[in-house]
Amino acid sequence: MLKDDPGRAAQIAKTLNDSAEHLSHGAVIDAEKATELGLVVEYLDPGDDLWQAYWRLYCEMRITWPSPAHRLFEGRQVSLLLG
Repeated sequence: MLKDDPGRAAQIAKTLNDSAEHLSHGAVIDAEKATELGLVVEYLDPGDDLWQAYWRLYCEMRITWPSPAHRLFEGRQVSLLLG
């Protein structure tokens, strides 16, 4: 989305890595904040089937995550939990 503007991409990354504003690497931002940063997002209502699928996947990963030492690698076809 920002491949033609590496300077803007670097600025957004710097903002997201600001530990004074985002206390951890995994801090969540909402669609409004992402839009303010200049990211293109599609807001899905929590009642939407796709939103429900993403939420179910997130919850299942959180429940089954063995330990902080494990890492998740995600791709178009498969997600791998290694550790």
